[in-house]
Amino acid sequence: MDEPIITTPTVSAAVDLLRECVATRSIGVLIGTNGCGKTFALRALEMRYSKLGLAGVCLRYRCCQVIGSTRGVRDLLLQLGGRLASLRSGSTGGLQLFCKLACSEFSKRGIRTLLLDEADLWDVSALAGLVTLYDFLQESGQALTLIMSGVLPPAHWLDQISALRSRTLRIETIHPLGREVLLGVLQEWAAPFRGLSEKVTSGQQLAERLLKQIHRGTDGNLRRTRQFTDLMLMKGENFDLNEDTVAQAFSKMINQGRDGDA
Repeated sequence: MDEPIITTPTVSAAVDLLRECVATRSIGVLIGTNGCGKTFALRALEMRYSKLGLAGVCLRYRCCQVIGSTRGVRDLLLQLGGRLASLRSGSTGGLQLFCKLACSEFSKRGIRTLLLDEADLWDVSALAGLVTLYDFLQESGQALTLIMSGVLPPAHWLDQISALRSRTLRIETIHPLGREVLLGVLQEWAAPFRGLSEKVTSGQQLAERLLKQIHRGTDGNLRRTRQFTDLMLMKGENFDLNEDTVAQAFSKMINQGRDGDA
């Protein structure tokens, strides 16, 4: 089940980063562990883009492992489809050709913002090719805002390409959800957590203990929180929320036993 796009601190930070990158014609980067909410944040930018008052349209692309200076740009062209679908893996042509084609297509489709999810899966040469495309667009008067996400530390990919690093405005590090934020997310995903929130707010110790149990079991990881919620919802929309049912859900997930007390 796809999670609804709700506002989390990461989503808010991503929106601020996008606005600042548009204003400064820069590149922004989101760094965080798997499941921390990078894709969630980029999806939020994509879905809310038309309401942010920014020019043009937004393209979100999920990266795969690629090697070679032309591969990344070519794969973006393939994502756009249409007549560009003929650019199969065996296509020949230099980076300049692919950048010119991309400039033409970006202009035709009004693409002004590119969101690259898991950009660190591209090798250094593919990322360098992306910088070339970025510069081509800038020089042609089609200012492109680029927001990338990655798991690896910047030193393993971003810092290896000086041209990319110099164009980067800021790197946002995504941290695990705190207990209060976690509870806010859970409330949006399942009704029984609203009652838990009210009890926590009123200072009931059993409720605080239960929230602590859930937070430890998920590690504040957004993806694990979604998995946990979906398991609970298998019991019905108005499932019984207590320490036993929560423990049962976590027993079906890896890292069993993390849901105990500190």
